Amino acid sequence: MKRSLRLHNYLKTFLFLAIFGFNAQVSFGQTQLAAWTFDSTSAAPNTPNSVTANLGTQVGVAAIYANGTNGSSTWTTATTGNELTAFAGSTVNDPRGAMASAGFSYCPVGGASLSSNGKSMVVKFSMSGFQNPILTFAARQSGSTSYTTYQFAWSIDGISFTNFGSNLAPTTTSFALKTLDLSSINTVDGAASVYIRITFSGASNATSNNRLDNIVVNATSIPVSTTWNGTSWSDGVPTSPTEAIIDGIYNSNAGGTQIGFTAKKLTVTTNGNLTINPGTNITVQDEVINNGLLTVESNANLVQANNTTNSGNITVKRDTNPLMRFDYVMWSTPVDGSQKLLEFSPLTSLTPAIRFYTYDNVNNVYVSVASPSTSEFVNATGYLIRLPFDHPTAPAVWTGTFSGVPNNGPVSLTSLTPGQFYATGNPYPSTISADAFISANGLTDALYFWRKTNGAAGSAYATYTLAGGTSPAPGTTATATSGIPNGTIQVGQGFIAKANGTSLVYNNLMRATPNNDNQTFRSASAALPTTVEKNRFWLNLSNATETIGQTLVSYMTGATNGLDAQIDGKYINDSATALTSLIAGEEFTIQGKTLPFTASDVVSLGFKAQTAGNYSISLFDKDGLFSSNGQIIYLRDNLTNTVQNLNSGAYNFTSQAGVFNGRFDVVYQNALSTDVVDFTSNNVYIYNQNNVLNINSGSNTMSTVKVFDVLGRFLAQSNKVNASQTQINVPATNQTLIVQITSSEGIVVVKKVAN
Repeated sequence: MKRSLRLHNYLKTFLFLAIFGFNAQVSFGQTQLAAWTFDSTSAAPNTPNSVTANLGTQVGVAAIYANGTNGSSTWTTATTGNELTAFAGSTVNDPRGAMASAGFSYCPVGGASLSSNGKSMVVKFSMSGFQNPILTFAARQSGSTSYTTYQFAWSIDGISFTNFGSNLAPTTTSFALKTLDLSSINTVDGAASVYIRITFSGASNATSNNRLDNIVVNATSIPVSTTWNGTSWSDGVPTSPTEAIIDGIYNSNAGGTQIGFTAKKLTVTTNGNLTINPGTNITVQDEVINNGLLTVESNANLVQANNTTNSGNITVKRDTNPLMRFDYVMWSTPVDGSQKLLEFSPLTSLTPAIRFYTYDNVNNVYVSVASPSTSEFVNATGYLIRLPFDHPTAPAVWTGTFSGVPNNGPVSLTSLTPGQFYATGNPYPSTISADAFISANGLTDALYFWRKTNGAAGSAYATYTLAGGTSPAPGTTATATSGIPNGTIQVGQGFIAKANGTSLVYNNLMRATPNNDNQTFRSASAALPTTVEKNRFWLNLSNATETIGQTLVSYMTGATNGLDAQIDGKYINDSATALTSLIAGEEFTIQGKTLPFTASDVVSLGFKAQTAGNYSISLFDKDGLFSSNGQIIYLRDNLTNTVQNLNSGAYNFTSQAGVFNGRFDVVYQNALSTDVVDFTSNNVYIYNQNNVLNINSGSNTMSTVKVFDVLGRFLAQSNKVNASQTQINVPATNQTLIVQITSSEGIVVVKKVAN
């Protein structure tokens, strides 16, 4: 009895990937070289024993041979031979996706006297410019007496074949996907011709058959390299499919062809010296191999897309903001290696106390590193390190230098306790997105960045959520150097985060948008939609000498008037002087508010002062509906019944030491007819400090101040004050003093104060 080769609907394009239309490009960087769908192949006796590809980049060139050439056997196609025919095909593995058609299939039959057992068919295609081929097809049997064994072999000359692969003969009467992976056979990569031979055996019935359909060959492009010789590129500036080889001195900001670039792979030879200069980026799809010198300067980025393994040590530099000798910076290493903490900052003090710290997540305190000379940086871990003892006492930049293999791919801080705070940090030699980090880890609380300047009042931390950021010492104008987190976590930057699980995870997707800002800080709701509306304003708290705190209110997409994970940021409560906003009585540095905005809304503020004195609340910055000529922001002092238009200027006031939550509200409608209310003693605050009377009249302007004792004797006077705050010296006495204040409108107020 004879078995024959039959044609089913078609030999299909490739892999288990969903491919649409007739596009030769497929997913994950693969190219469809050839595909056979057999839609028009005829049944016996007109079944062809040689069929060219009808899809892919090699249409009409790549071919299947069953005619005795290129290592194949001769299959009989006449009716009397009955070894090759065509039956109905399948849509399994059809590379045309939505345009798939079952059509016919290519069918080897057992043939008379089982003549087809041991015969071979050959699939031929070219691998010029390609590597890692994968062949896929759909197959089924007609019954248990069909072929039971497929033996595969490969060749690059059509003469000498090498067996490989496992038996992929079908075992059911339904079409199933079969995959033949040749990616481990390096010899076929780039070959002008590749021959895949399939030998059929095991048939036990002359009319039983196997059906093959939708045969597809896919492969990936072989990277083309271009070499920098110190003067020029051998094949032009690298692009994403191109390997960049640095074999000379290259500076990414030198201009001309010395610029930041994107490459498939980056190799620095023993003669190479690559510097990624400030303000530039180099992006690499795959691995970085450094056999020479590779330096990433401060405010530069080395970005990688795929999770590949790097080799060779590089140098990564990071400049601080201008700092003083006793200031601290929280660092995180961007490289993997054996760099010791003391090697990183050899002149940081070890006596009388070690000034290298890690964070104790149980007790929420910083603890000294026992031995900085032997302790290595741990990836994704934050370290608080004091500047070297020879650093200037005046503000100056210090450069931290890391050395090791650049980190790439997933990096995690593990074995964490949910709900506790940890010092972590950016583990890459490129910036990462704070929003992506928050969302990927399902964090519910803010990120906190050390920002303490030696001797400064206020909190030590800048705060960031999906609503935006605040700084504890932002200055008086909204500039790039104001210290407010901008959503980018810089290279080498450590910070504090509250774990929501047992790990904090970093990945390459967080590195998608390089940022070159010079912003190094020293010192669960669903993810937000792609388009987020934000209408924000920032309020500063200042004393007589410096800005000591900031709070942010954001009317935005995804926020409610309650507690919102990832949006609201709690005050870290490390300073007894602060301006916050209140949610259910708790202090928040950042508060999200619901949309749409209504002018009747009220934001209750928290205020506390460590010492009595003069303070002011001012509008630092605004955007969205609060921007220029937008919604006016008023501050209401519930103690004095004063309303101040913050768009017009700061509100000055005097406070005793203590906590005064609820004294101030932000409102958007002025309930009073004027910003200046009636002048009474309730509007005046006076306290005595070292025989100096500090006087604050709220929003009212004082003209003159006179001081008397209880007997009415004149003690002191200040004329032409023309301000709402003033000071006046008084003689030392244990008596109660009487202060007479005349406003600019001529209203006289008398108030008593202990001396």
